[in-house]
Amino acid sequence: MSINAKDLRAKTKKEILDILGKTLADLKKVSSSVLNGEEKDLSKPRKLKKDLARIKTVLKEQNA
Repeated sequence: MSINAKDLRAKTKKEILDILGKTLADLKKVSSSVLNGEEKDLSKPRKLKKDLARIKTVLKEQNA
């Protein structure tokens, strides 16, 4: 699930924090499944990390 920064900026801080929590949980789950050999898409953790970076960037912009 790729997250668009433009869409994130339109959301409230609470909604963004909810998305952040879900994305962190997804990253943990996907990373462990990649290590166990269950996940075929090895680029999924990288995509989730980039999504996390986008989310954190938008949060910092809103706090500034």
